Amino acid sequence: MDQIIQRTEEFLTQYKIDSDQIEMKTFIDSFQQEMERGLAGDHGSSLKMIPTYTTISETIPANQKVIVIDAGGTNLRTCLVSFDEAKNPHISEFKKTSMPGVKSEVTALEFFAIIADEVERLFITVIA
Repeated sequence: MDQIIQRTEEFLTQYKIDSDQIEMKTFIDSFQQEMERGLAGDHGSSLKMIPTYTTISETIPANQKVIVIDAGGTNLRTCLVSFDEAKNPHISEFKKTSMPGVKSEVTALEFFAIIADEVERLFITVIA
């Protein structure tokens, strides 16, 4: 284990990404600028981003559960989220599974059926 830690530290130092060499504010600002470039469609950006085209309302209703789906490239995450009066988030019914089609090919019908099953699981919890 010590050898793995040492090799990891050497790698991080070699590429100047170990914690002693990173100016965190500069790093975060640079990352945010790169995200904004990607969202703006700048083809020179190293981050290919897709805007969500969603808006948020002026007020967040307290204690109202909403279904949240994060369908990424590898994982499918689903949960319920609500916010209390102080706008603190509360996550429940969290579940992480593989994205449909990652382990084996699936049809469009199978893909959407899996997503629907996850939404149904959460919907039943919300209306109960």
